[in-house]
Amino acid sequence: MNENLINHTTSKNSKDNNTIIKENILLGEAKKMSYIKYFNLFFSIFRFFLMFYLIALFEFPNYILNASFLRVFLFLFSNLYMPLFTIFNLILVITGVLGRNFTINTASDTIIEAINCICCWCKGLCTRNVQVLKIVNFIFSLISLFIFCIFLCDFLYYIRKQNNIRFFPNLKKRYMIKLVLYFFDSFLLLCQSYFFSFHEYFLKRGEIYIEFYKRLIIKNRQKEAELVRNELPSNMDNFLINRGTEMQNV
Repeated sequence: MNENLINHTTSKNSKDNNTIIKENILLGEAKKMSYIKYFNLFFSIFRFFLMFYLIALFEFPNYILNASFLRVFLFLFSNLYMPLFTIFNLILVITGVLGRNFTINTASDTIIEAINCICCWCKGLCTRNVQVLKIVNFIFSLISLFIFCIFLCDFLYYIRKQNNIRFFPNLKKRYMIKLVLYFFDSFLLLCQSYFFSFHEYFLKRGEIYIEFYKRLIIKNRQKEAELVRNELPSNMDNFLINRGTEMQNV
């Protein structure tokens, strides 16, 4: 009889410990989401100033009129399209973080929607789908890395020409700055892609966090409950309806 009592007590303590561990994991993910959304905002603002510094280094190359289609495309992309994307991406992140209106939509074709957002900025500015934003930022990260590689090839060709170094010393400095900035920009975009990826992971587990939020309210852990609630979309009704789930007493 004593053995049964000991086993029952041990089982109960083990269950309580598992519950505490699971709650700590969920709370840790909510805290991580809180940090990530502000990191995403900071990176977007930082990229805004970085991109305009790159524009300040702009100079029309003499070879552009006789250049290949690829080089003309990269020239226009890096000096026109990339700054526009930086502005729009900043707007999306600011409105998404402050308005807490990021969402997911598993019903749509994410790849096709991402390509549409890249080609049409009007559509891109309307999306709040973190799955799409994750892919868009990843694609721009690859493009920025490709531009870095082009500049690197030009730089290596340039330094082999002794007359260039002698007569155009500032050109070497400009190449070096652009190399560093485009590589850093590629890294920042890759980080933002990861931020949206974690946001996607968090929203996919939305029902779990809602139940966790209810449990914290019942336990009168108001501060922790508020933390969890602040990381979920502000309009929970539409969020759950879009996912085929109804919200009860939240």
